[in-house]
Formats: sequence, C-alpha cells, structure tokens
Amino acid sequence: AVRAALRFQSRIHEFAAADPEHGRVAFRIGVNIADIIVEPHDIFGDGVNIAARLEGISASGGICISLSIHDQIQGKVDVDVVDPWRASAQEHFSSGSGLCGRHWWLVQHDGDIA
Repeated sequence: AVRAALRFQSRIHEFAAADPEHGRVAFRIGVNIADIIVEPHDIFGDGVNIAARLEGISASGGICISLSIHDQIQGKVDVDVVDPWRASAQEHFSSGSGLCGRHWWLVQHDGDIA
C-alpha cells in the first residue's frame, strides 16, 4: 500500500508539473493496517477511521502512515520517514487531529519512485 501511495503521488506530481501551482490538485494519503468491514458500497471500521485521520494530518501531496505500517515496511520499502516528535513535524501533530504521537509517521519522498 505504501509503494502504491508513493507511485500515485509521484504520478500526480508528474501530471501536474506543467499546471500553474495555484491550479494543481494535491492529494493527501493516510495508510493504516487494521480489520475493516466491507459492504457492497462502503467500508467501515477502525482501520478506515485511523487512515482517514492520518490523511487529514498529512501534508498536501504527502503520505502519513500509522506506526503499524511503519513497523511492517522497515527494511522492505526504501523510503525515509519523519518521527512526529521532531520539531519539523510538530506543526502537523499540533493540528488538532486527535492522534497521539508515536502512532504515525510522515513519509518523505522526492517523487522519484521506481
């Protein structure tokens, strides 16, 4: 899921590169792993709720992952993550998201995903 999110953000960045900055579409992505309930036209559960909160605290055009995802991808996905307790990420944490620190990480990517 993290690789897909990275590729998605990379492709969106490529497609929008020629557009004026004020008119670009930027997506936020939150990635979590948990049980969900699937119905024909909807999905429910804590997994969805947490991913939606992560999406909300992600930077525009960015990706925010849960601690469980971080633990799963270590050594498997070549990506840099930012600890939310570092000063550069504190503005995201203090945004009133309702998520506790150490439960999420900000994914850093340069748009060059293989």
